[in-house]
Parts: sequence; C-alpha cells; structure tokens
Amino acid sequence: METTIGEDGIPFMPIEDYAKLSLEELDTLRKQTPVVRLMPSRVSALRDEDVTRLAAHPSLIQVPGTEFCNIMGIPDGRCRSFLETFMLMTNGDDHKHRRGAFARVFA
Repeated sequence: METTIGEDGIPFMPIEDYAKLSLEELDTLRKQTPVVRLMPSRVSALRDEDVTRLAAHPSLIQVPGTEFCNIMGIPDGRCRSFLETFMLMTNGDDHKHRRGAFARVFA
C-alpha cells in the first residue's frame, strides 16, 4: 500500500490501488490519514466521524447526476442514463419528488 504526499499535503493513491485494498489495509490507511486523494478532483474521507461531519455540513450537496457523469467522463448509454436520473444523484425538489415514490417503503 503506497501513498505519496501531493502538493496540497494530502496523501495520493491511484484509485485502482485503492479499490484493491483489503479491509486490513484500509484500516491501516484510516489510522494513518483522515483523507486520501484518489484522483485530481476526488478525495475520500476515511473516518466515520469525518464522513458524518462532512455529510451534515450545510454547504455540501450531492453532485447532480449529469454533472457527475461529465466530471467522470461517463459516456452516453445505460449507465449514464441511470446515474442522471437516480434519486441519490439529485438535490432539492427533484430529490424530494423522486424520494416520494419510496417514502412508504422506508417508513
């Protein structure tokens, strides 16, 4: 498990290497650093308390599906269509509208 320190001081690990980490290796990484940069525009928070704090921050929003697909370079097709319309990839009124279909199931 190799990380390098980027110019911003955040450890960097290629996303392909991160995806292959065992649970033990991920736990070791979590003890070493609260965050790791996986791509130039992607940082992963590793500790529960940090994820919880970030998720509750009022300025944090889910990147909408179309914008996410553009950032990630996802081409047209079924996967892109799914992500562009998926409830968890929406915000505000659009999210509330889509969530309504599942309200009774999750109640």
